[in-house]
Amino acid sequence: MENNLNQTNNTNPARDRYNELVEKFISDLEQGVEPWKKSWNLKNGLPQSATTGGNYSGINLISLMSENQYNSNKWITAKQVEKLGGTIKEEELENAKDIFFLKNMKKIIEEVNQETGEVEEKEESYKILRSYKVYNTQQVEGINFQHEEPKSDNEKVQEIEEFLKSINPIVLRGEPAYSKQGDCIYMPHIGDFEDSENYYSTFFHELSHWTNHETRLERDKFLQKYKEKAYGVEELIAEMSSAFLCAEKGISMQTTQHSEYLDSWVKNIKENPYILFSASSQASKATTYLEKLSVNNIEQSQDKKQTKSKNKFARPKAS
Repeated sequence: MENNLNQTNNTNPARDRYNELVEKFISDLEQGVEPWKKSWNLKNGLPQSATTGGNYSGINLISLMSENQYNSNKWITAKQVEKLGGTIKEEELENAKDIFFLKNMKKIIEEVNQETGEVEEKEESYKILRSYKVYNTQQVEGINFQHEEPKSDNEKVQEIEEFLKSINPIVLRGEPAYSKQGDCIYMPHIGDFEDSENYYSTFFHELSHWTNHETRLERDKFLQKYKEKAYGVEELIAEMSSAFLCAEKGISMQTTQHSEYLDSWVKNIKENPYILFSASSQASKATTYLEKLSVNNIEQSQDKKQTKSKNKFARPKAS
């Protein structure tokens, strides 16, 4: 995929805008600022489509959360705004965000049949980077969007505790780490951290590593292509996944301090800009996996309770 994305033979506006996003990401890292700490302070969850409610993922989370000054997490295209009878505020027309996607393309190539010597046509598939613009619903007027109120601090912590309990990884006391061999997470007590934000963002980081186990998402084959850079790429995936979860759960990362790989990330992304595309996609997959696992485990637990309750009051069979 990366080879196709990185083709420079033809002009590609989407690739140019993607490169601008990457350059801004690198610039923040070079200044010692993790982009997810600088501006990814969403109070209402990860970015979503205002019309479908679907969540954005991968590189588009970075695009929409970068330099975000809006309280709303809902985004919409200009065409959708027009269809709903609204307008983009005049002062906001030039402030749209880019959404990137890979479009499947096909082309016909000619090959010489080695047996017959005849020229034959063959269809070849490839992908090309494309993009379109979206606006935050706060940039729109004339449409009554419903915005959820931010959750209170107490509810945020309680929600996260229930989330972690539903996933139920093995957690042992120790310095923050994930052991793939023992399939367990090591975490200090919450009181050992400067604040709860640091505790939860660190827990999310290790939980993202936890998804790399062979019984879950198993990213090792993906990481192998980066060879000696694999460790740093996995750390970038875990850190972005932690940031995505923090945004989803309403946890600020302004005070967090556990990114020791800024220099290596800058170097790697400069050498291969599409590492950011791939890593953010993997981070998004890890976040989605954890969210779905939590929901599934909660549902299974409720089903077991209902079954147990029914059996308790069931009439005994006649002998």
